[in-house]
Amino acid sequence: MKQLQKAKYRVGSISIEGFKGFTNKQVLPLNGKHAFLFGANGSGKSSIIEAIRWCLFGLADRPEAEVRNAYYSLSECNVELELLAADGIWHVRRSLRPGAERSRLTILDPAGKEALQSSVFPNLARMGPREGTHIIFAAQQASGRRPQADITDFHKVLFFYLHLEQVPEMLGHFDNILEEQAINSKNLSLDIQKIEDSLRQKLERVTLQLNELLKSPPWMNSTIPTHAETNSKIELFVTELSKLTSESKPDLPPNQLLELSELWVQKLKSMNQNELQKKLLELKTKIANLKKLLITLTEAKAKQMQARENIVNLEVRISDICGGQSLENIKDKLDSLYSSLLALNAKLAIAKQVEDYCKLHTITECPICLTSQNDKEFSEKVRISIEQATPEQKTISSEYGKIQAVYTQAVDFDRQQQGWKLELNNALDQQTFAVSQARKLLEIAPNSEPSEEDIKLSIAIAESSVKNMEESLQSDEFKVNELRKQINGLNQELRFHKYRNEQERFQRQLIAVLEPIREQLSEYKELESTVSSIRKELKQAFDEAIDRAIPPLDEMMTSVYAKLTQQSSFEQIKIERTDVEGTNILKFRVGSNRIPGHLFNPEDYLNGQANSSLRLLPYFVFSKFQAEALELDLLLIDDPSQSFDTSHVEFLLQELADAGSHAQLVIATHEEDRFNPFLSNYFSACDYEVVKFDNSKFDPIKGPFFDINC
Repeated sequence: MKQLQKAKYRVGSISIEGFKGFTNKQVLPLNGKHAFLFGANGSGKSSIIEAIRWCLFGLADRPEAEVRNAYYSLSECNVELELLAADGIWHVRRSLRPGAERSRLTILDPAGKEALQSSVFPNLARMGPREGTHIIFAAQQASGRRPQADITDFHKVLFFYLHLEQVPEMLGHFDNILEEQAINSKNLSLDIQKIEDSLRQKLERVTLQLNELLKSPPWMNSTIPTHAETNSKIELFVTELSKLTSESKPDLPPNQLLELSELWVQKLKSMNQNELQKKLLELKTKIANLKKLLITLTEAKAKQMQARENIVNLEVRISDICGGQSLENIKDKLDSLYSSLLALNAKLAIAKQVEDYCKLHTITECPICLTSQNDKEFSEKVRISIEQATPEQKTISSEYGKIQAVYTQAVDFDRQQQGWKLELNNALDQQTFAVSQARKLLEIAPNSEPSEEDIKLSIAIAESSVKNMEESLQSDEFKVNELRKQINGLNQELRFHKYRNEQERFQRQLIAVLEPIREQLSEYKELESTVSSIRKELKQAFDEAIDRAIPPLDEMMTSVYAKLTQQSSFEQIKIERTDVEGTNILKFRVGSNRIPGHLFNPEDYLNGQANSSLRLLPYFVFSKFQAEALELDLLLIDDPSQSFDTSHVEFLLQELADAGSHAQLVIATHEEDRFNPFLSNYFSACDYEVVKFDNSKFDPIKGPFFDINC
């Protein structure tokens, strides 16, 4: 096998502080050699592997705070790689400040000048923060867990070794162009439709207006005039009208001349009719006022007659109720009876109280005048007084009630009579005012009394005069209306020409405006078709190149796989290519000679040793025909042997030695006793370092303890 070129950079040392199991700063010197990290599980060796990867890539899909050591929360988390190169020592440092969400990568050249990742590691930068083409990482796995998929994106590894790593990016660019062109085409189509809809709506609207006007064309049955003929008509009409109104015709566009004609026609009408209209208005006002006064006089006389009749009737009713007496006499009599009734009621009340007193006490003297009295005789006198007072009280009370009823009714009639007297006075005042106004309208002497017949006659005469004036006005109005009809007809002719011009303009725009846009849309479609065709050809050639590479790769991977595992149940390794939405997806599959034509998911059928081997196959196989030196070529493996037996460990070391001819190995394993016997068989003593981790000396505060044996 020919000697492969080594990478541009080799890891000289690793400095770790506050990362994973590391607390205080510790430095692991590698001097560009391979490193075999031996130690029990949990001793800190896995933190070395993960520190290298984090320094180069960070964490893309998880919070970076996960890498911080819990005992080192107040300081920065730092991992620094010292890279050895022909031009000197480079430093790659990644730092995570307390409280920060993302880490910061700093690269310094041998002169201490900061450099960009894209210029120092262009392939790593292109591959992104995951394990790239040149950094192969296999993580430690607990027994029974499904294998992790961080042996790189296998298809990216294959594309790189086939020198096709730029093709997926090109296909992606083509997809972006096609997507962009599809969006442009869609948007342009929508714009075309929007513009076309707008123009057609305008065209439809002006066509409807034109058709509506043509239903009753102003030129009647004659031929449709040209625009010039319509303008000549307007010039002639305005010239004749200016003579009638003694106005000079200005030099204006046809539409403004017609607007001016409207003003001239109104002036012509006013010249003959102003005085007549004034007199007509005065007569109509006089007629309206006389009719109102006539109604007022009629209503006033009717109110007077009704009021007088009601006053007489109420006077008779008052006299009948009062029996010829006045209301004052009845009121005096009523007041007298009321006083007697009050005195009698008081006397009776006192007698009843004395009676109650006699029942309770023996009387020896009058309780009022204090004269000596016999008890029985005094009680008898009180009883007689009560009996005599009650009939008299009833008599007076009855008479008082009768007189009270008469008085109440008489007062009500008197109040009604006073109301009608007020109504009579109002009607008389209304009549007086109406007569006064009628004298003014009829222009008669102040002492004259105009009758209703006089007013009716004056109204009839005025209405006759109004009729004569209106007939005279109608004659002049007819002339004015004829002129206005001519103006309206000429305006319609102008609108006709305007609508027809707009119709022709919109029809031209449908072609002139939309045609260039449609040509642009056609160019978009043509470009889209061209790009699609190129992409199809590129994709086909790309798929064919992969398909040609897969069979020999299958054989090589099966050969390496057989050495590492001695697998007898599923002894074949196959690469299966599937196309998902235009993207090639490559997956490992296993097969068996006993079940030809069938492939299986290795995660469902292989044991831990076989799966561990499977994850290392791409790097071991591709290493055999790597052609050029890489910028940074690392093989990072955490616990690669797992359940390998001793013979398989030796096969593994053979493959690692082949890979180590160009790559720098960093291997972590807890099976030192199985690796040590074979290391010197495949690696020169000066080409590797053995780093031993002592779990018994691990300090959560200080971090792992390790010792280097060359």
